[in-house]
Amino acid sequence: MAGFDRWAIFTAQQPLDEMVTAAGTPFPMSFQADFPGWDDYSPTPVGSAVVGTQLVRHAVWPYFYRALSAGNAALGIAADPSLARILAGESLISHTPSSGVVPAGSRAEMTFRHTRHSGNAHQLGTDRISVGRNLRAVYQRATVSGQPVVRIDPNMLTTEFLTQQNLIDDLDAMAAQVERELADAVSAGRGETYLRRIRDRQSAVGRARQAVLGFREGHVVGEVPSSAISPARSLRAERAARWGMQGLRVAGGVLIVYGAYTSVQRVREAPQRHRARVTSQEIGGWGGGFAGAWAVGKVFAVGGAVLGVETGPGAIVTGGVGAVLGGVIGAIGGALGADWVYTLLNEEDEAETCGIACGAPSSEILMCR
Repeated sequence: MAGFDRWAIFTAQQPLDEMVTAAGTPFPMSFQADFPGWDDYSPTPVGSAVVGTQLVRHAVWPYFYRALSAGNAALGIAADPSLARILAGESLISHTPSSGVVPAGSRAEMTFRHTRHSGNAHQLGTDRISVGRNLRAVYQRATVSGQPVVRIDPNMLTTEFLTQQNLIDDLDAMAAQVERELADAVSAGRGETYLRRIRDRQSAVGRARQAVLGFREGHVVGEVPSSAISPARSLRAERAARWGMQGLRVAGGVLIVYGAYTSVQRVREAPQRHRARVTSQEIGGWGGGFAGAWAVGKVFAVGGAVLGVETGPGAIVTGGVGAVLGGVIGAIGGALGADWVYTLLNEEDEAETCGIACGAPSSEILMCR
């Protein structure tokens, strides 16, 4: 049967996003596929050595960050709510002028309006809230504005979320559009002032693209509910938590490969007459480990939410502990259960094998066992 320590570490690595999201409390580990575009991701062929490597390289820290904005009274732009108001239940909303948001011709145009350094965004308004994954850049902005930094959990959003790749795609579309406009203007023989205006817009698209890449930016469309926001303590603390989770993922990635290897070895080294039974134990152990991590992790996550640990690295203490405990119990229980079912389904064959092995008559088979 699978080793206790192996299952304890193995289950800690499992991506439990769907499990805990269903309980309203995302667990802060996820695969890249959950939010494409957060990091450069180039899958490689799956193999025993590659699986662990990919899990280590592409462990994703799901949180984004925002330095709360002080607003701009001269332009009529309201400030973000204070951290105290947010923790009391107030949402973050997009910054719009008193006249509201003027509709854009496309999502790409709205993205450009929101990300460009200059232009008419303050007059036209946008439906976006900027967040970033580059901790250093966000904290530098917070230092300039004197505003606190908050952590945004995109798993908790109830509105559309645009990833960095979505924004880059939008700005690339705008760059192509502006390039076409410039080519048409040159062909039509427009004046230098008109051409300069288009070239300035072309440069603005490039600067916006660099800003999105620099902040590793994402956009929330509409509002960010208070339930998705938690205070970020400091740059050092956030980095330490992130590296801690990546370290856990490294251990899990290595152990999952090792676990598969030991399972195969155990089946291969089992005597021929016991091989099917050992195989059933291993299958039951793996299935039980997954199921136990899912079920108990979910229960612990719900308990954490009741205690106020709803989002942020603190969720590790609840969802993570539950996942490890449930994985251990589930793995052992799954292996024992699979063995019981196998014995039940193959009782006659087992009895016959046992009788032959010890040379006992069929009437004494139970004694032989």
